[in-house]
Amino acid sequence: AVKNSLNWMRCSHGQIWNATAGDCTGTGSSTSYFGAQIFKYCSLQDNSCNDANPLGEDSTVLGHLDGGGTSEAWNACQSLNAGSGTYGITTWRVPRKSELTGILYCSNGSTIPPNCNSGSSSPTIDTVMFPNTVVGTGVLGKYWTSSADFTQDPFFAWYVDFNTGILNAWGKNNSLNVRCVSTTGP
Repeated sequence: AVKNSLNWMRCSHGQIWNATAGDCTGTGSSTSYFGAQIFKYCSLQDNSCNDANPLGEDSTVLGHLDGGGTSEAWNACQSLNAGSGTYGITTWRVPRKSELTGILYCSNGSTIPPNCNSGSSSPTIDTVMFPNTVVGTGVLGKYWTSSADFTQDPFFAWYVDFNTGILNAWGKNNSLNVRCVSTTGP
């Protein structure tokens, strides 16, 4: 799906697009979130998975996933690039903070992400474009960005909570959902 001039996986990593049904019902059931998986940002609570370049994002960010260290999230998106790539794209990666917050949708009309405020339905994403987005309690509904965060802790990274539309940070060795993105098309 194309949104904000980027190619997005319509399904959370681990789910499978069902073209006949027009949704992400590939494996499992709604109680297993149709196969959606969670991944660690980095195997260690450190900066071994990041480069040292903020690449134009705000000054609270230093570094993005770059394939260094051991990152399950990085490897998950890279796995889509094998052969001719998924949907003919061979540049899948974990989205930056600014990219993932760009697909937030607040049903209450709020236009100031990254927080949909009260009264917005969950998930806080276009459910036609991104069906069966994982939501729930605990880690459910939280999706990693590739952006590190040094404002809260040098070993934290940003995530978007599609339950609430909130942008927050958490320890890099925790596991969350991933939605891959590409800047190039097939």
